[in-house]
Amino acid sequence: MFAKDEISTLMLRDHAKVEGIIVELSKSVDKGFKARLDIFNKFKWNIEKHFFVEEKCIFSQCHNLNEADLTAISNVMLDHKEILSMINQIEDDIIQKKKPELEELKKVLLEHKKYEESFLYPLLDKELSSMQKVSITERLKSHLST
Repeated sequence: MFAKDEISTLMLRDHAKVEGIIVELSKSVDKGFKARLDIFNKFKWNIEKHFFVEEKCIFSQCHNLNEADLTAISNVMLDHKEILSMINQIEDDIIQKKKPELEELKKVLLEHKKYEESFLYPLLDKELSSMQKVSITERLKSHLST
């Protein structure tokens, strides 16, 4: 599988954390407003942090990749914007005490996750230089541990 300090390993661990919070959020739909909002805020914080880490710690170091790989990264960043827009709509629903619709978000997140795990992270582990990977993984360890 992946070496302990590869980008893939660190980011898959964070994916698992976010997935666990999504499960909590799904279960909170029928709970009271405060419980639902607390779990939602935890989810939103973790997904925003995940996207920040990808974009600032990883993607900002990928300038030497070929055009096709840079386009793949650009598409992932567009996915981030779409996902955040969906999350903001869910937040509005929760604040208005409406039952949030999570199925479409879960579907989009699953597709996004599969793409990153099957293509993007392995590509980065393969194509980035050892020095780039060390720099990235050190940043990831620092930012994902909080």
